[in-house]
Amino acid sequence: MQDPHRGEEFGHVLSGTVVLIEGIERHRLRRGDSFYIQTRLPHGLQNPGKTEAKVLWISDPPSF
Repeated sequence: MQDPHRGEEFGHVLSGTVVLIEGIERHRLRRGDSFYIQTRLPHGLQNPGKTEAKVLWISDPPSF
């Protein structure tokens, strides 16, 4: 889980299934789904399954 910070993030699920966590909300995303979040709330991804999930994640400003 990532703490709130300045910026915005975009993701696209390339394979598998993930759960996007944004504050207290949870969104189940599957291959082909995309998301956009402003990062004012705690956020992150979880893989609820046993199979690998791949996500393209773009963050602005970059945080690495």
